[in-house]
Amino acid sequence: LRAIIMFGFGLIAPLINRSHDRFTSLAVAGICLVGINPQLIEDAGVQLSFLAVLGIIGLYPTFLSIHQQHMKIADSVWISFAVSYITLPVIMQTYYEIPMYSLILNVCIVPFVPTLIGLGLLIIMCGNLLPVVAELCAWLIKYILLFSLCFYVPTFVLSLFSLPILHLLFLNIIYEHYYSKI
Repeated sequence: LRAIIMFGFGLIAPLINRSHDRFTSLAVAGICLVGINPQLIEDAGVQLSFLAVLGIIGLYPTFLSIHQQHMKIADSVWISFAVSYITLPVIMQTYYEIPMYSLILNVCIVPFVPTLIGLGLLIIMCGNLLPVVAELCAWLIKYILLFSLCFYVPTFVLSLFSLPILHLLFLNIIYEHYYSKI
């Protein structure tokens, strides 16, 4: 629903001779959703969704201005870093661990996003009218995701890159205890 509201603002703005501001449309989408259901403000999925978009429209351009070269992989890394950085507080509060593998996964997935979105739109348009086409698109999405994840990053490697917050706190206590005596 957030994406639909933001997309609607992007379509309506030129029709009424207004400029489209992504931050304003994100804020209005948030106000609309919370106005309809105030409990959504506590939903981690909603928080992560809004923060991810905020990272893409707010932090990503800042990272690009620092790093002038535009390469497909470098852009994927900067987008992933922006989203991971800005969603980290909610992820830590909700799941009690820091997913170190998110940068690796996002670099593998981001190049496929336009294809995945196109196939998803085809599923929506063909779902009831042409179920064979919708099933083919769903099959393609499944195997694009499996290919990008399984062949690039084995899952056993991913499990090594998750740091529970309690371990980090324990390391911090040891560090402070050791260096307070020096």
